[in-house]
Amino acid sequence: MFSSLSGCLAEEAIETLGCTNGQANNYDENASKNDDSCDYDLDDDGVKDMHETYGCTDNMANNYVISATEEDNTCDYDLDDDGVLDSDEITGCTDYTANNYLESATEEDNTCDYDLDDDGVLDSEEVLGCTNSIANNYVISATEEDNTCDYDLDDDGVLDSDEITGCTDYTANNYLESATEEDNTCDYDLDDDGVLDSEEVSGCTDSTANNYLESSTEEDGSCDYRGFDANSLLDEFYDLNGGRDDFPESTVSQLEALIYGVNNLERGNWSDAETLVRDIFEDYPTSDSSWYSGGSHSSEYGYNIGSPTAYYGLRMLDQILELGEQETTGTLQMTAVVATCAEVSRPTLPDMEEEVLMLEIAPEIIENDSYLLDISTGLFRHWIKSITGGLEVNLVVHEMDECTTVGYTDDGSVIVSYPDSYGMIDSVPDNISLNTDFWWVVAPSGVPGDGSDYDRHFITGGMGVYGAGLPLFLSDDGWFVRKVAHLGSGPYSEIEVMAYQPQWFQHEFMHHLFRSWPEFGLEDQGHQWFNRSTWPDDFEGEWEPDFYYESIVKRFLNATPSLSEVLSAPDFVDPSTLNPLDLEGTFVRQPEENNWHNVTITYDGTEHWWTNAAGVSWSLEIRNDSMWSGSDCPYGESEVLVEMENNVIIALWFNGERYEMIDN
Repeated sequence: MFSSLSGCLAEEAIETLGCTNGQANNYDENASKNDDSCDYDLDDDGVKDMHETYGCTDNMANNYVISATEEDNTCDYDLDDDGVLDSDEITGCTDYTANNYLESATEEDNTCDYDLDDDGVLDSEEVLGCTNSIANNYVISATEEDNTCDYDLDDDGVLDSDEITGCTDYTANNYLESATEEDNTCDYDLDDDGVLDSEEVSGCTDSTANNYLESSTEEDGSCDYRGFDANSLLDEFYDLNGGRDDFPESTVSQLEALIYGVNNLERGNWSDAETLVRDIFEDYPTSDSSWYSGGSHSSEYGYNIGSPTAYYGLRMLDQILELGEQETTGTLQMTAVVATCAEVSRPTLPDMEEEVLMLEIAPEIIENDSYLLDISTGLFRHWIKSITGGLEVNLVVHEMDECTTVGYTDDGSVIVSYPDSYGMIDSVPDNISLNTDFWWVVAPSGVPGDGSDYDRHFITGGMGVYGAGLPLFLSDDGWFVRKVAHLGSGPYSEIEVMAYQPQWFQHEFMHHLFRSWPEFGLEDQGHQWFNRSTWPDDFEGEWEPDFYYESIVKRFLNATPSLSEVLSAPDFVDPSTLNPLDLEGTFVRQPEENNWHNVTITYDGTEHWWTNAAGVSWSLEIRNDSMWSGSDCPYGESEVLVEMENNVIIALWFNGERYEMIDN
């Protein structure tokens, strides 16, 4: 039976169950019978497929559709289609013309800046130029500074703010070396005389000068006032002494030859001076008795014009002219130390008792810039220049601030009255003393009046020595102001000063030369030239001035060392700056006449000792910047000078004598 049933079923149609709805996601075309399994939500998202809304469901995409239930793969991640994913975009200004252009930017963010300086003016509308109103090229319309401002208008490398205005022409009178900018103030008329400096004619504009130049428009300081008004001075002298006609012709000729000759020498008129001197010695030969025919002193008028008349001065002038005009080769300084006051000790009449009183210098000594001292030494200084081959002698007058003292000695026949010359010189400032070659002291006179009525002869002048053997002229004021009794009477006139004083200065100076060259034997005995028999055989003439003339020509002009060397003060060193051992050695005074002139200097570690060959010793002390003989010295305490040459000690000077180092 069972079998019959199975056969029956097989014979019936067999149905295939499945989803028969073609709209279903699982539609089965083989299904013959819908089994209600049709699926209408393919993605199982709870939304039937027929109800799905297609679109981009990624809210990160540029085209996200919020209502989309079904992703359709249309999501866009490059909004601007520039090939750069939005996530990779770099935002910034992409306009390279903008001020803030960002080269790496892929996405414009509208931040481009076209007003770089934020001045309210677009860069494209900016006007470039210098916006600084103080600059030379300021552009008023400029809105944008272009750094072209010019602060050096003249392009001289100096900023205008640093310019110094002034005259930049070095040829102008007011040239300003520091000026960088010309201000057109250059002055080419220094003296404002209306004549340009380039057109000035330089010369002496003073009609009273010897060399007045009428065409000169500019004073050049060359006015020559040398010399003097010889005519007026001679007229004055003659009037004071009875008139020119009262003088013997020879006296007038001799005196005027000297005065006019010196005046021409002062003025530089050498040829005129030579003519005068040549003529006078043709009329009155040297050493001829005619020189005494007129007399040089007057008992009636008391004048003094030298004895013989003007002879000393004329022989000096003759020697100057004979040696010829000398170019200046150097200088010598003659320092006159004037004591304007002094405590004077002097004898009185009738019993020669001493009196002490304060006296002031004669006013004539220092008035008119010491004119009297200048004319007293004028010819003498010319003579020194000639015999030294060109050393110009400059006279420097120093007035002491303090008074000095004047003392005297009386041997019963001669009264010697001298000031404290060393004290006077020691008061002179270093800036004067260290440059001095000749010393001269002048102090109030210790002679009462002119010294008349005394049965003694007064000596107030002479030649001394100071320091390193420098000549020291000793004098009182009276010697130049009034004549002492044996030389006339009354005050000196300028003519008398010029006629007589050269005689005195030469006389004293020759003492210095004779002692400086004792080897010549020209004064082995004091004033030996007054005895003609003592003269060297080759000397010509008869009188003292002739002896001096011959001494210069035949001895001193060719002496070794030379006159110029001996008369120039040596160089000294401060002994305190030396190594004490440097002073040790043997020193000899030339000429070496005895054992006292040969000296050995030693140093014992504490002090120096001076020991001569006679066996006598004394100590030497260095005090501040000088060396002195000690109190044990038989000569007393005296300064010892140390002479150096090329940083080597070459001599010591003691008591005015030079001791040459011969062994150290």
